[in-house]
Amino acid sequence: MSRKQQAVTCCVVDVHAYNWKQMYPCLAQAISKATYVAVDAEMSGIGSRKELMEKELTKRYTNMKSIATSRSLLSLGVACFSKAPAHRGGEGVMEAKVFNITLLSTASYVVEPGSLLFLSEHGFNFNKQISHGVQYTPGKEKPVDNSNQTSGKTSKSARKRRKLMRQQAKKENDPQEAELTPMYTPREVFKLISSSGAGLVLHNGLLDLMFLYQGLYDDLPPSLDLFVAHLTELFPTVFDTKYLAEYHFRESASFLEYLFRKLQRSVELKSNQDDTLGPRVEFSFPLQTIVAEDNIDLVSCPAKQRKPDTNNTEEAVMEDKVVVCKQFGAHGFCPHGLRCPRSHDVDAILDLEDDKRKRKLNNKGNDDDNEESDNDDEPVDIKKTIDLRAARAQGHRAGFDAFMTGYSFVVMKSRMESKTLADTMNKVYLSGKPRPLLLVKSKYV
Repeated sequence: MSRKQQAVTCCVVDVHAYNWKQMYPCLAQAISKATYVAVDAEMSGIGSRKELMEKELTKRYTNMKSIATSRSLLSLGVACFSKAPAHRGGEGVMEAKVFNITLLSTASYVVEPGSLLFLSEHGFNFNKQISHGVQYTPGKEKPVDNSNQTSGKTSKSARKRRKLMRQQAKKENDPQEAELTPMYTPREVFKLISSSGAGLVLHNGLLDLMFLYQGLYDDLPPSLDLFVAHLTELFPTVFDTKYLAEYHFRESASFLEYLFRKLQRSVELKSNQDDTLGPRVEFSFPLQTIVAEDNIDLVSCPAKQRKPDTNNTEEAVMEDKVVVCKQFGAHGFCPHGLRCPRSHDVDAILDLEDDKRKRKLNNKGNDDDNEESDNDDEPVDIKKTIDLRAARAQGHRAGFDAFMTGYSFVVMKSRMESKTLADTMNKVYLSGKPRPLLLVKSKYV
């Protein structure tokens, strides 16, 4: 892989009920050989901001537990990162094996209109989730009834779904699909990650951890201390990229897509310069050569580098420029969604930051420094940025979000001393709190 082609196209393996039996061994092998496993989940709802921002942590945990037990996992992204063999890329190249697992809970669950709208705006396919989701039963593990993907009695809808799956298997002439009862359930993915010894990487991951625990492992414990104690046994090494971005790198914004695009730009810049600037990070996707093309989703994510303006006339500048959304630029969220008249393009937001930084450097020492205004309505060149709707369709899919999380961690790790990295381990970001949640088992538990 050439240094200028790194991370241009992310290879995401689409895992669902129709190919679960073929993809599971590949997924299991990727996890077992990974140095780091990044995960991301999409849910049917995440509750209200008031519940998630409760000041008292024990009450916040109670609120989040109620959310995780009443809502459902819709999809799970798993990105496995390991050092590439020398013959596949040489020093500094990481292998990324990325999976997007579509899930379907067998239990009744709450769906929030706001979450459904958000996911649909970002390209989530609910029809596919219902018809192709790999079934799982949340809470405490129950014996599996081999007569159906679910445990317990076989419902009429489940029998109909099973019949359709058999018909699809016959249509594809695949003898391995003739029996669609999975040998392994999605719970095994949770167990594999726990037993692999790989570091677990998340982004603002407390709610993800609670959903994964409730959905794929066991009923959530009654208290936060007990939950943390269980996590320390299940996952001895945890990193949260949002915590790293805010507390160590002091980024102006820390939402996932912003962090990924900013780090990607810096990696691309270094790769075009001298190696003495620091460690380089590149990625290969070996699964693209061993997994059937029908099961692969190629997500284009080229690094965007700004080019100097050649035509600085006011008319030309205003014609090609748009105004970015201040709310989205700061938090990665806008209540207006796709209806917002301003740009949510992360590349445009980064370009605006670059412009402001350059102006401050150019004006340093000038008498009129104080007259420099922080104009949030400043237009930015949209022709040099990625298409807005295409970017949104790529984002907020569990597989690609897991890749962005893992990519961000690997790049940040390459810029940290070993001792500093160890100091950031097992600290999970807490919204609205000056300190993270420490994943350390209390001696009183």
